[in-house]
Amino acid sequence: MSWLWLAGGLMSFSPGPDPGFREKYQALMRQGKTQEAKAIVAQWEKAQPQNPDLYVAKFNLILSEAEVLTVSAKAAQGSELSIKDPKSGREVGSIGGGGYNPAKVQQAMDVLRQGLALAPDRLDIRFGLAKAAELKQDPAQQLAILRAALAWRASAAGQPWRWRDGGALPAPEAEFVAGSLEQYMVPYWQSGTPAGYQQGLALAELLIAHYPTSSLGYFNKGNYYAFTDNSAEAYKWFVQADKHNPNDPQNINNLLRISLNLRNKDAAKGYLARLCQYPDFAPDCQHYTAELKKL
Repeated sequence: MSWLWLAGGLMSFSPGPDPGFREKYQALMRQGKTQEAKAIVAQWEKAQPQNPDLYVAKFNLILSEAEVLTVSAKAAQGSELSIKDPKSGREVGSIGGGGYNPAKVQQAMDVLRQGLALAPDRLDIRFGLAKAAELKQDPAQQLAILRAALAWRASAAGQPWRWRDGGALPAPEAEFVAGSLEQYMVPYWQSGTPAGYQQGLALAELLIAHYPTSSLGYFNKGNYYAFTDNSAEAYKWFVQADKHNPNDPQNINNLLRISLNLRNKDAAKGYLARLCQYPDFAPDCQHYTAELKKL
């Protein structure tokens, strides 16, 4: 269930100001004992109402009840549970995730915002809000959350981001934040819809505006134009990505493919030579070598 990812992602397992509340809460949630966990959180709130991680715990509790299950007569697929006739043992249907209750998710987000008010430098809380907006299928709200996060950072007079338990980010900021923003784009590129592509573009442009030295913003803006069949514009942005990171074989592969589409033989030769240096891309190297001979 996706909420467990958020629970594990937001709540630190290391001791905090009162490890008793934290450890009891985590143990109960791992065991699926949400009612008992609620009782611990109620005690925690009385003792430490100014602890931002208290609101992370409350957020996770509400979100744990937000997933909607659907029963279908179709056979189980992937992570779905199979329903079998007790007499014959024959599969007669399945139970699977049916998304999330938007009202419940919004309730969880409202609670988490209370934690953010206490600790506006906690990037893990801001990313939790953005992920919840994705579960709620509210791309406009997600974009607003991420814009607000980066606007806060720009106005914070050098104050660094904090991560789980108030610690440092797990990687250098430009690398970590840019990579995280890219992950939010993935569902939009996979959507296959103009609206999804526009949302991916908005996130790519946000990344470029705040982390212009990262290749990922340019790469994903190139993705937008590639998905919308504008090869010439896609090529321009993939070239920018290549300038910032010339060692990305996936981007080199994109540049090679578009060079062939645009019938730019000289450029294609150069990108082919670079791509063939990566063993994992040997099948692509072989394929495009044959394609280049056809120009």
